Amino acid sequence: MTDPRMSDSDDFASYLHNPFSFRFLSPEEKTAIVICKRTERFVTGYFIENECLELLKKYFGNKNLLEKNGLRIQFQNLKREVINNHLIGLILYGTDIQNTNSKLGNVEITKYITNSGNTISLTIESITRILIKEYINDSDDDSDNNNSNDNNSIRNKYHNTNVKKLCRGDPLFNKYFESVKSMNLRDI
Repeated sequence: MTDPRMSDSDDFASYLHNPFSFRFLSPEEKTAIVICKRTERFVTGYFIENECLELLKKYFGNKNLLEKNGLRIQFQNLKREVINNHLIGLILYGTDIQNTNSKLGNVEITKYITNSGNTISLTIESITRILIKEYINDSDDDSDNNNSNDNNSIRNKYHNTNVKKLCRGDPLFNKYFESVKSMNLRDI
């Protein structure tokens, strides 16, 4: 009997359709999600879906504040909280929330009206994906290191970040990293 695995072209098509699927995440990214999921077992009242939703509502749920500050400021504020409180696992979980076992699903946080009058639906997935793609540098190289100013020796931790570094920075990372490498989302 042949192995019912997907072909390379099927995997590539799946990746193009959803690069945030758990199966395409790096071991570091999987570890960050596992840390959040395991927290549910040990902290009463902690549910990853609710924590993710409340975090995003904090920055995008107040329409007046959102329109006053604009999206960019709110994304920068969210990024700062993610870095300071080791919340990258929540963000990564949110990038593919509709394909998890979540009862919550891809909830709409709010509708935002742009300066040009277009209405944008801000959902858990759209916010978390934009945060990762546009506000957290997910490459391992320092593409912003072109400026040889003396101030570059003192790095701004909010500017020089990437997803894997944030994942590795979690205090519980080493505890779970080795066991996570071959996990599927159902195994968590």
